[in-house]
Amino acid sequence: MKKLSRVFLLSILVMILAAGSSSIAMENIIFDTDMGNDCDDAGALAVLHALADKGEANILACMMWKMRKDEPVVGPAATIDAINTYYGRPDIPIGIGKKEIYFAGAKNYTNFLPKEFPNDTIDKKIDDIPDAIDLYRKILAAQPDKSVTIVAVGPLTSIKYLLASKPDTYSPLTGRELVEKKVKLLSLMGGKFPEGNEFNLGCDLGGGIAAALEWPGRVVWSGLEIGSAITTGPSRVKIPAESPLHAAYKPYGGQRQSWDLTSVLVAVRGPADYWDLSDTPGYFCVVPAPEKGVPGYPSHWESKSTTRDQTYLKLKKPAAEVTAAIDALLAQKPASPAAASSNAANVILDTSLNTADEAGALAMLHAMADKGEVNLLGCIYPGRSNAPLAAIDAINTYHGRPDLPVAMVVKGGWINPSEIAKSIATSFPQDLKTDDTMPDSIVIYRKLLAVQPDKSVTIICTGWQNSLAALLSTKGDDISPLTGRELVAQKVKLLSIAGGQYPTGSDFIYNKERDLNAALCVSVAWPTRVVYTGVEVGKQITAGAALASSGDVKDPVKKFFASQKAAPYGGIGMVATLYGVRGAQAFWDDTTTGALYIQPCSGEIQWMTDLKRDQAYLKVKKSPGEMEKILNDLMCQPPSKK
Repeated sequence: MKKLSRVFLLSILVMILAAGSSSIAMENIIFDTDMGNDCDDAGALAVLHALADKGEANILACMMWKMRKDEPVVGPAATIDAINTYYGRPDIPIGIGKKEIYFAGAKNYTNFLPKEFPNDTIDKKIDDIPDAIDLYRKILAAQPDKSVTIVAVGPLTSIKYLLASKPDTYSPLTGRELVEKKVKLLSLMGGKFPEGNEFNLGCDLGGGIAAALEWPGRVVWSGLEIGSAITTGPSRVKIPAESPLHAAYKPYGGQRQSWDLTSVLVAVRGPADYWDLSDTPGYFCVVPAPEKGVPGYPSHWESKSTTRDQTYLKLKKPAAEVTAAIDALLAQKPASPAAASSNAANVILDTSLNTADEAGALAMLHAMADKGEVNLLGCIYPGRSNAPLAAIDAINTYHGRPDLPVAMVVKGGWINPSEIAKSIATSFPQDLKTDDTMPDSIVIYRKLLAVQPDKSVTIICTGWQNSLAALLSTKGDDISPLTGRELVAQKVKLLSIAGGQYPTGSDFIYNKERDLNAALCVSVAWPTRVVYTGVEVGKQITAGAALASSGDVKDPVKKFFASQKAAPYGGIGMVATLYGVRGAQAFWDDTTTGALYIQPCSGEIQWMTDLKRDQAYLKVKKSPGEMEKILNDLMCQPPSKK
């Protein structure tokens, strides 16, 4: 009897486990998009990641079929990669269509989003990215039969080329045979039902006809009317401040109709309680004769008996309920964001906080920390003055990092603070104790550096270099047996300095009373890579106007800009900061060779090409307008930890 009971209980346990395993089956998804033509593509990919975080989807690959006719750029693919990276999936394969091209949308966020968020694609060339059809065939061939769902939310160019593809090293099957064997569902955003015009089909008539007439399996169409009834986006729901969705939706006012998002939701969850499926037998028919003045091609549902397995969505529940479900997915924080921030730069900011430019640089670091690009280790003030140090703490507190280490050169000369720094220190929350217990900058520098991995720290200096020189002169102690110069050589990979004029000039002269000796010491004795940002670069940057006129009295940096509308050297500190974190990108050339020579009597500078040190200065490659937008967006980004 006991044996029978055990067998019975075991059988019940097996049934329970089997039921449990079937309830968490994931949909294998290939996402096919025209990223950049509208922000709902970015929203759809975000929803797909949120569903993957819930265990409902497995993202196999992302495809896109769009390049500009005037310049073959990788911005759309890099935007996909940036969103994937933000959600902790930086290694999702991305394919790009290369056989046909058409113009991007007028509000194309792919021009700037991938330059603001971490990704591995922005510096690649088109030829470095896999061909979409090759990647389609490779991915499909490796999947179990009838296990893949394709979500196509752009023009259906890839669909027609996939169907027309020939046998290759990945599979002996034709494209149509491979699709029939491996794909269980094609979820499309396209058309209007029961009839009308729509953008995606207007971009590629052949793709629409291929999907409607040649696809050998199940097709679910989400028409224009479905997404038009559902408005979602960052301005409607609290999405994490570090999410790239803010950048994608910003040109559209922070919200948009959810055309592409509905195709993702139905592909993963099915119609559920949200939609009904059309029960009229038939198929989608595209009429190859565009109406004058109407975008797209006219189309309708052909109500005829057919063997084609096609249907279209009809809204079942109130649009508000579907909107709430999508908004909740958009607001969902990444379950595994570590991969997105694993390459975060370890940064120490050395700032005199004497200008709005320097305040903006600190705000930018906080914004990039919120994005997962920066691990801000601490802030150093290169002199002895209580008010600027307290103002630094006030800015850190405003951005949700009140416990960041801050320090000043206790044994340095007293520096008269600016009036705005004194005002920030007294009118914003901060808890810094500027008394005899305040640690010296060299102590904090040594403590911060000693515990970091080798060659992992970037120091950004936007002000005087006194604390850097003091660090180099330190001896071994109980923090580290290494001298200051040895410690820097072991731990620091880059020193990004705002200062000078290159290759020579008189607009920037080191002050003998303030920091000439320190700058001399750093230029000669610093043992690792140094990149200088000169005033000739900084004066081209006028970022900060939006902060100066915002009237936001709660943001200390905006108050700084309102008080000090123009910094004497423009955006020199902001540029040095952006370079310190993101590198040269497409904006600058940092390949100059030689080293800085400072005339020890006058403080004038000259770039000496015959000196052999690991030093460079930035040279502008692009118009500053695009970079100014990046700087402004970072400074205006709301704190995520406030």
